[in-house]
Amino acid sequence: MRAERCVYCGREWNVSLLASIPPIGYVCPGCEGKERARARRYGQKKPRLKAKVTGT
Repeated sequence: MRAERCVYCGREWNVSLLASIPPIGYVCPGCEGKERARARRYGQKKPRLKAKVTGT
């Protein structure tokens, strides 16, 4: 197990070592579900999972 931080909410989640993390970063199950529901609500076929850009 390794800890990954969600790019949307910032919470840490334990993720399997074998899990493939997309280039935009890890999206937790809660945020992924919210995004999927939003996509259904507005009639989109696929949810758009984009990371929030934070100023550095």
